[in-house]
Amino acid sequence: MTEASQQFLTVAEATRECARHDADLSEATLKRAADRGELPCIRTTGRGVRLFKLEDVRAFAKARLA
Repeated sequence: MTEASQQFLTVAEATRECARHDADLSEATLKRAADRGELPCIRTTGRGVRLFKLEDVRAFAKARLA
């Protein structure tokens, strides 16, 4: 696997990554997509912070532009 596929982003970082790809998506949109299973994520123990793989965020942003 490449280094990018192993990089995890918080929801705020994922939002900025989407913006870099001209997909204007809010944090709430990404959270809803994750909750619906449209955007894979892992949840941390404790506070349950969502972490997204960089490659998944890029693919999601690209699909939203199509």
